[in-house]
Amino acid sequence: MIYGSLSIVLWILIAYYLHNHRIWLFYYIWTAVGFTFIAILLLRSSNVEYAVEQATGLFLHYSLGLIGIKTFIFDKAPGTVLVLLALENSWTCIDIDIECSGLLESCVLLGLLMFYPTLTLAKRFQYACIGVISLFVVNLIRLITVVLTLNFGGRDTMFIAHTLVGRLVFFALIIMVYWYLFTRPSLAKVRRRVE
Repeated sequence: MIYGSLSIVLWILIAYYLHNHRIWLFYYIWTAVGFTFIAILLLRSSNVEYAVEQATGLFLHYSLGLIGIKTFIFDKAPGTVLVLLALENSWTCIDIDIECSGLLESCVLLGLLMFYPTLTLAKRFQYACIGVISLFVVNLIRLITVVLTLNFGGRDTMFIAHTLVGRLVFFALIIMVYWYLFTRPSLAKVRRRVE
């Protein structure tokens, strides 16, 4: 606990030094990466993590119900969803943990947004809200894609569904989110300065 507190104080002091001396590249890297680590460490095994896992599980459950895939959700285990595979007529357990909930990616996005030097505080807050909601939806699409691949390919496609197809869909959609939150506004700002 004491080492964690000292690490946070050291992170703040170095961030303060870099900001005051206008060393923007190192400031941005230091603060974004540091914030991400601190947020993940603070949220790990917290009520926020369990709430996000449970919300992801519930949204997955209801979304799959809309497309006709039978699921069952455990009330006592946040983020645990049983999916009935049509091909094998058996249940498969989908366990949504910190990696599958989108919480890690949200911490990274918030770290990148909160310390982006050219954004105003209002824009940072606006983009953070849009970004976190977008990441939740993107993660839900990824999980639905994994379940659909399992549903049509059977349990033997678990590796392909989770590691290849799910991640490919996830990364493609994440790039779109980052394009609209970072790249597009930055290019627009550069274009305005050039004109």
